[in-house]
Amino acid sequence: MPQYSFECQACRKTFEIDVSMSEYGAMRKSDSIACPACGSTNVLRRFFTAPAVTRSSGGVQSGGCGPACGCG
Repeated sequence: MPQYSFECQACRKTFEIDVSMSEYGAMRKSDSIACPACGSTNVLRRFFTAPAVTRSSGGVQSGGCGPACGCG
């Protein structure tokens, strides 16, 4: 089941909800996603990205485009 992360704009607390995609869609339409700390429905969805992992002849590298790129 997908996990959705939010930040409350009223109290700045972060929280997650575990619901199906269809349940999440219904919650968004009805504006029923509320902060568990203060009850506000003024929340923003937070997105996270996973770090990139690449393989090279020297082993595993995290982040960047690779050793030929020079970025990291």
